[in-house]
Amino acid sequence: MPFALKALAKAGLVIGAILTLIGLLARWFPALDIVNNGLPFLLAGILVVLLLAALARSGLLTVLALLLAIINCTHFTLALDGGAQEAAPGAARFLRVVTFNVWHHNDRIDDIAKFLADTDADLVVMQEMTSDNWSKLRAELASRYPIVSATTAS
Repeated sequence: MPFALKALAKAGLVIGAILTLIGLLARWFPALDIVNNGLPFLLAGILVVLLLAALARSGLLTVLALLLAIINCTHFTLALDGGAQEAAPGAARFLRVVTFNVWHHNDRIDDIAKFLADTDADLVVMQEMTSDNWSKLRAELASRYPIVSATTAS
């Protein structure tokens, strides 16, 4: 039994280390950032590996799993920094994008229109819009956003 636990812990460490490395390299290679979407699951898996290593009574594997858990906890915590950074004062405006999930039966379309007008976004992406909500919002913001592309999911 300890042999099987050690083998599972080793395999988990190798997989966890590879995924951690890929996630950390995403800073320089943005296409790799997709791995970081599963960071909570990776962290949970590493905690399972830590438990397996402890049950196998392997000091080295336990220390390595603990180190990998600490690295991923730190990586996960640093990823929770919130929204995008504000531009430096005086910097030229490049592009402001706003996405908004209206949640189908939202009766606060006037508030949404005011929010969109106040943000002065260059590009607006709306999700979960009913045709009634779309008509109301379009009527209020037509002068600000003259180009519209609407698609519906089937």
